[in-house]
Amino acid sequence: MQVLWLTRKGRDVLVGEGVASADLFPATGPAAAKDFEHTVMIGEAAVWLATKIPPPEELLPASALLRFFGGRMAVVPDLLALWRPEGSAPAALAVEVDLGTEPIQTVLLPKLALLANALHDWLPGCLTTILVLVPRGRRRAAVRDALPDLPIAVVIEVLEELPGVNSGVQSS
Repeated sequence: MQVLWLTRKGRDVLVGEGVASADLFPATGPAAAKDFEHTVMIGEAAVWLATKIPPPEELLPASALLRFFGGRMAVVPDLLALWRPEGSAPAALAVEVDLGTEPIQTVLLPKLALLANALHDWLPGCLTTILVLVPRGRRRAAVRDALPDLPIAVVIEVLEELPGVNSGVQSS
């Protein structure tokens, strides 16, 4: 599954190697500079998840979820990892990358509440958790302290502290 944007030339190379063009979505223009760090962190989270054992059976970025649902979603996670183990309940991990640039009380917490309620409704009977990746330990503590009770578990972690992640984001 494509997690990061491709150029048209990149798409052509992958199609030439046998990847279905319907699964690829080349960029129609350059990404905004303000979105670059967020995109890099989402890519690092996707690589980290893909190396877990067992790896997710599906790893869907927000862009894929929006396409699947025709853009009619009130909230989408940055990544949604899905596992369907034989003989067990399915599991989902919704990953939200937080750069620490938005207010916790008025932006991040309302989004997490919407996301928790949406996932609870979309995935009944599924073991579901939201993983919020933040850039610094102070941000992790502030979000944990402010987090309300939600219908599914929310875990807050510093991205570069996850085993196997080499983030360019600076800790303080």
